[in-house]
Amino acid sequence: MEEGIDDNNSPWSRRMIDGRTVNTSQWATPDEGALTGDRRVLYLARKRAVSLYLSGASAESIRRLTSLGAKQVYRLIRERCLQPHPDGRPFGWRGLVPWLRVTPYRRSRKVHVDQFGRGAAGAMQALLDCQPALRQAFEARILASASAKRLVETKQSRRRHCAWFLDQLRSFGYEARNDWPFSTASLGYSSICRYIDKVLSANPRALAASTGGPNLALKLKTGDGACRPVLRFMQRVEMDARKLDGRFCVSLPLMGGGFREKIVHRLWVVVIIEVVSRAVLGYYFSVRREVSKDDVLRALKRALGRWCLRPVSFCDTPYLPEAGLLSALGNDFVGLCWDETSVDGALAETCQHVRDALRDSVGSALLDPKTYWTRRHRSPNDEARMTARSSRRFSAIWPDRDFSVYPTPLAASLRTAGAGSRRRLPSRADSSTSMPKSCWTCLSLTTTRHRTAALATARRSRTRSSCISIRSKPCAEPTRLS
Repeated sequence: MEEGIDDNNSPWSRRMIDGRTVNTSQWATPDEGALTGDRRVLYLARKRAVSLYLSGASAESIRRLTSLGAKQVYRLIRERCLQPHPDGRPFGWRGLVPWLRVTPYRRSRKVHVDQFGRGAAGAMQALLDCQPALRQAFEARILASASAKRLVETKQSRRRHCAWFLDQLRSFGYEARNDWPFSTASLGYSSICRYIDKVLSANPRALAASTGGPNLALKLKTGDGACRPVLRFMQRVEMDARKLDGRFCVSLPLMGGGFREKIVHRLWVVVIIEVVSRAVLGYYFSVRREVSKDDVLRALKRALGRWCLRPVSFCDTPYLPEAGLLSALGNDFVGLCWDETSVDGALAETCQHVRDALRDSVGSALLDPKTYWTRRHRSPNDEARMTARSSRRFSAIWPDRDFSVYPTPLAASLRTAGAGSRRRLPSRADSSTSMPKSCWTCLSLTTTRHRTAALATARRSRTRSSCISIRSKPCAEPTRLS
């Protein structure tokens, strides 16, 4: 251990910042993998310097290890890390990202645009601060929803918003005085568009309505999870199916030589992600035209089983060193169960078969959105449209890496979260306990063709009317899928 550095695992700091101690365990972390080059090097140096400073290291040790002074580190903590974020929490480690603005810029001088078009930074914000009534009316116009009783335009373009805004400024005399934005060649078009995007980003429902109309806004009834906070590891997982945009051609070798090409029109991936750690528990690739309940159950089975490396022949290094999913970290992470499963309302994820499997095998409750489609009887046409047009998105950001490539250093943070105390399914490798058949019965994928009857009435003619009864034969024996 370096001299002057105290080996302390407590999340509370040993030094006081503004007369109080700091708990770094609640600090939010940015996407460190997205930082590259000098920006990543400077961020890691700042993060290590802050950790050393809060643990009580001396100024000489901090400067020798990070090239940062103690006063500079103190200012980083006080002026950046402890500042409130728009999400309600402190910036935390996010405040150490270089060239990230923590507090919004406020212009204090009068706007004067030079001959090159420069000198108008913060002019839009300063103008709206002087005209609070105009700000309120402009935001109400941007967030206005289309009327359901009148035939009106559902999506208004930015040019129309800009034209309305400029007309309001003309009525206030800005054009006569040649004030901003009339002192620029573009009439402040870029600044007004950025403000429109900012207002829409703060209101997801209005953004969805302006992008895809009322139908896309109805899909946001799932909520943002504000009333259902996640407090511990493996409390809730997110399960969703995403369609990969592309068509694939597979060459199948034949017995007599040669190859036969097979076109895969759609490739779906069903992924189960833990909410707190963002760890991928399991996934399954499906080549069906639409995701079915069998694909969902296969993904659940892989999330509860042990993950192992798959033989890959298309490249030399298909996996990163020590790559693997959560179950590859050890026996304590195999068969971990969770309490809640959050889905987006797709029929394959909310059917009764999947609900029973989650309740009986995992002990999890299914959290599905209560939308208009779930409150009324669905016809086959409704199910087809809902499946084809369902929103396939996660609430949080997907990791920008392969699902089977997850770094092993995550094991340290997960073990501290109490993975050993979580309930899990007994494994077949356990010598002390035998594998109960009931645990895997619900996840053993059996496909049966149920007897169905459909009555189709033929077109009525003047002479007769007929009806046709269509029945499908059941399978002789259920087929067990691996």
